[in-house]
Amino acid sequence: MTVIRIRSLGPSDTETILPLFKEMEEFYETSDVLSIEEIRRRVQRALFDPQSRICQALVAEYNGTVAGIALFTPIFPASHLSTGMLLKDLFVCRDCRRIGVATQLLACLAQLAVERGYSRIDWTTEAENTAARATYDKIGASLIGKVNYRLEGQRLRGMAARITHECKAG
Repeated sequence: MTVIRIRSLGPSDTETILPLFKEMEEFYETSDVLSIEEIRRRVQRALFDPQSRICQALVAEYNGTVAGIALFTPIFPASHLSTGMLLKDLFVCRDCRRIGVATQLLACLAQLAVERGYSRIDWTTEAENTAARATYDKIGASLIGKVNYRLEGQRLRGMAARITHECKAG
């Protein structure tokens, strides 16, 4: 029987999850794959630094090794001014796919959302990621038909430079 253990990620997990983040970078074919040192710095800052923490994470273990991760954050507003959850990324290492890791991570996220009184979980996936889409269809998730937009790099900086009125957002 497959035993998958899901738990919250803590600061002491940093070194053990670095290879998973490295594999994630390679999977998404990032043009400039980050060094382990840079991944460590970014993970510690985004997940564990009280001043800059931007998300939470669940980690899945299979036979005592890291098998997958779910990175998420609360969102407001969701339907009827409720709080929801945004699943930013769900990644399962190459050697642990198709044994139920993603489904168990999603089930644990759903349990957490219900416990916290959240109304829903939202996430995206690449249209070409048919394996992930099959998993999401199998668990009964709805395809909501929204279109995603992104500003990054020079376009992000260009938009930021278009401020014509006072902005005190920082």
